[in-house]
Amino acid sequence: MKPMGSSSWRLVHFVCALGALVDLASALRRGSGDAAGFAHPLVSEGLQRLQQPLTSRLRSAPFSVSTDVSPESVQSHDDATTESDLPFSVPHSEPGESYWEVLPSAAQTVHRQTIEKYGDYDVILETGNVARQAAGSVMVRMGDCVVLSAVTVSERDTDKDFFPLRVDYVEKVYSAGRIPGGWTKREMSQQDPEILIGRLIDRPIRPLFPKWFKREVQIVTTLLSYDENVDPAIPALLGASAALTLAGVPFQRPLGAARVGYVDGEYVLNPTAAEDDISGLDLTVAGTSEAIMMVEAQANELTEEVVLGGILYGHEQARRAIEAIQQLADKAGRNTAFTQMTPPPDQESRRLPLGLDATIDHLADAIVRTGDKGGRAELTKDAEAQLRAACDDPEMMHVVTGMLESRVKERMRQRVLSEGVRVDGRGLK
Repeated sequence: MKPMGSSSWRLVHFVCALGALVDLASALRRGSGDAAGFAHPLVSEGLQRLQQPLTSRLRSAPFSVSTDVSPESVQSHDDATTESDLPFSVPHSEPGESYWEVLPSAAQTVHRQTIEKYGDYDVILETGNVARQAAGSVMVRMGDCVVLSAVTVSERDTDKDFFPLRVDYVEKVYSAGRIPGGWTKREMSQQDPEILIGRLIDRPIRPLFPKWFKREVQIVTTLLSYDENVDPAIPALLGASAALTLAGVPFQRPLGAARVGYVDGEYVLNPTAAEDDISGLDLTVAGTSEAIMMVEAQANELTEEVVLGGILYGHEQARRAIEAIQQLADKAGRNTAFTQMTPPPDQESRRLPLGLDATIDHLADAIVRTGDKGGRAELTKDAEAQLRAACDDPEMMHVVTGMLESRVKERMRQRVLSEGVRVDGRGLK
C-alpha cells in the first residue's frame, strides 16, 4: 500500500476538523454547550478551552442560534462566564438591526449623514467604517447603489509644473451579483462608462484646487452594489467631494451634484430608469453652493427656458448635498495632516532682472496679436529663447516662463472682453 503524502494528510485533518465543527454546531443547537464529548481527540482539548467564551458570545449575540430554541431557554443555561469577564465587548442590537452594524469599530467612530428624499431615495453618507488608512474615505448609499470613494495624497510636493490629480471610477460585475463567464473570465481594463464617469468626477473637482498645490492626489471610487434605478455617477461624485472634504487638502469647498429629468411638464430629481425612458431632458449639474461648475445635458426639442430652469433646479437641489457633506465633516472631523500647508511666494513678487518685466509684457502682447496658431507657437519659442538669454539664473528662468504664460492668458481674456476679438482674429458674433 502506497503511503499517503503530506497533502493527503492535510486533507484528512481538514475533514476531521470539519466534522468536529459540525458536532459543535449540533451541540449548540441542542443547547447543551458540552464540548468534552467530541469523538476526535485532535480538537477535543482545544474546544474545551474555547467552550465558555464561545458559547457565552453566541448566546449573547443578537441573532438566534436555532429557530426551535427560545431566548429564555438559551439564557437559562448555567454559565459562570459573565459579559464583563470576556476579553471583548459583546454587541447588542435593536430589533431589525443587523449584527454587523453594531460591531465595535477599531478605535474609530462611524459617522453618518442623510440627505432625505434626494429623488426617490435617501442618500446616506458614511465614514469611519472602511478604508481608514486613506486621507479621506466615504461610503455613499442611494437605494441599493453603494459606492466607496477614497482619497490618497502624497507626503511631499512633486517637481511637476502641473497638478498630478488622478480620478478613477471602477465597476466590477460582482456589484450586480454576477461572476464573469464565457470566453473572458477576467475583468481587464476600464470600460467606456467607467472612463466617462471618471471624467464627470474630474471636471468639476480639478478647478477647485489652488494652482500652487502640486502633490499627487488620487481619487478612487468603486461601485460596491449596483441598482438599475440609480445612476452611479451621482453618488460617485458626492462620495468624491465628501472624501476630499474629509481629507483636509486645500480643496476650496465641497461639491454637490444632481441629475434632472423633465416628465409631463415637471422637473424630476435623479430620475429612475423608467422615468429616463419618457423624460425629455437628461441633465447633470455639479457645483459649489455659490456657483455651477459643470453642466452636461441632452434634450429632446425643449425650449431654452426649460433647460435653464432645469439647471437652476439641479443647482438648488445640489446645495442640499453640500450642506450634508459639511455637516458630515463637522461631525467626523477633517484630516489635519495638510492643514499647515501654505502657498509659496507669488511669482510676481520675486525680484526680476532690470528691464525683464517690460520685455515679458512686450512679448505677451506680440503673441496675443498673432492670429495664426502656428505663428503663435513659433513666436512663443522665440520669446522663451530670448528670455533665457536675458536670465542667467535657472531657477529664475522657471519663474519667468511661468510669468510669460500667465501674461499671455490674461491679455487674451482682456482682448476678448474689451475688443470683442477672439485669439484667431474672429469676432464674437
